[in-house]
Amino acid sequence: MRLFYPYFKKAVLKTLRGNEANDVILDIFAKNKTQIFHNKSPYDVLHELPDKDQLLDISVLKLEQLTTLKNLHQKLLSLQNDLSQRPVSGCALFGVLPPEETGIAVYNAKTFGINDGYHVFSDFSQPSHYTIAKERAGDNYKDNFFQIDLFSTANKLFSYRKKIFVFGNSPHNIPYFNAAINEQDKNSSYLYLHEINMHNLLYYYLGFPLYQKILSAVYPENMESFSQFDEITFESIKDKIKYGIRAVLLLTGVTKIFVNNENAKKLLLEDIKGTIFENTLTITTLFLPVSDLRDVEIESKLLADNDCIKAGSFGLCDNQTKSTNTIVDAVVLLNEKYNIKAKCILAGYDTELYISGNIPEIKQKYVIGFSNLTNENFVSIMKQIDIAVQLRNYPHGESSATILELLGLNKKVITSLDFIDKKFEKYCQVVPRFVSAEKLAEKIIDTLNINDDVTDTELLLKEYSFGNLSDTILKII
Repeated sequence: MRLFYPYFKKAVLKTLRGNEANDVILDIFAKNKTQIFHNKSPYDVLHELPDKDQLLDISVLKLEQLTTLKNLHQKLLSLQNDLSQRPVSGCALFGVLPPEETGIAVYNAKTFGINDGYHVFSDFSQPSHYTIAKERAGDNYKDNFFQIDLFSTANKLFSYRKKIFVFGNSPHNIPYFNAAINEQDKNSSYLYLHEINMHNLLYYYLGFPLYQKILSAVYPENMESFSQFDEITFESIKDKIKYGIRAVLLLTGVTKIFVNNENAKKLLLEDIKGTIFENTLTITTLFLPVSDLRDVEIESKLLADNDCIKAGSFGLCDNQTKSTNTIVDAVVLLNEKYNIKAKCILAGYDTELYISGNIPEIKQKYVIGFSNLTNENFVSIMKQIDIAVQLRNYPHGESSATILELLGLNKKVITSLDFIDKKFEKYCQVVPRFVSAEKLAEKIIDTLNINDDVTDTELLLKEYSFGNLSDTILKII
């Protein structure tokens, strides 16, 4: 706290004035300093506490993993000439792993589980989750996933050159955000941000009172606008303050940042313009890997009707941010205006619930929904569609693993302008944000009439592989 306070104060005073600034800061730290580092109460209510048997199982898992760490330590020592030195292991990485329902979990498993230059520390709530994580890493898994509680011990055994904290904007990422805040060695620390909008992460970590105070302090240019509200709410803050990323940077104190695409870098730079961060951050643009899913077997029963065009849209359905209703309406137009027999294939969490609650019954005959699929079923559906439509109206610097999977399968993809990185966007057909159903239907027809292969699949899979990404990060000093 003693080291962190001056950093926070200096940043806030950059844009606040006099006593007002000091009052805000002192109030935050005097009343909430414990919460800043330890308050997880809004998050805890989302998870049931494990029973005694589960705690015992976790203890056994930790013991097994501790043995693995000590064996690795001894192996590295035997390879060193100077045995008085702690062995160097490239990187301690903190991030969510499967079976957590977030794309970052799968990404972490496949990228870092195949490279023994990383020790991956994650929050396993039960041993079966550890088993699932290893399976999702694939055949090249390096036995390098560990319970996050073991990091303090591992840090005494190894001299980690880097510590990377991977997170996005959901409560799944709270343990790794917390680890970034608590890490004392900021010089060796990196944040790997999968998106720039961090409001949900901040809210669930801090709780609303502290969330409100910190956001008000680090976005002083927005403070006056809150005077029009009788009651300040989470939604009103999100409406007035774009991303909340300044609060993440202040709380962690980390100045070296990884992002997946140039759009994320642009949004981050726009958000911190005119603040202390503008001249102190180092931002490195990486890439999201392309999965090789060509060997996944197709389950024919999932999409039996081959006598129609299958237009797929994957992931959580949402009218406002993903224009799912517009995609459905475009497929309706294909059938009723252009006499093209087509089905809209929606696949993702609670899709069938979305269909029943949002799509008029008269249009449902053109829609097939799949909810709560296994990974194999999900890929099977992607392989059977003729064209994919993946839209974003309010991109926040996130990348789309689904689009990259579809490109890796050589599928035709329609997406929104400036959603994915330009190096991948060139393989897609692009439409404006908030595209109309009529224009989208026309774009679908035009794209279907393109006869050439969409991508050079082999080149994509080689240049943007998971292994290439993990090696690239290790080389960055």
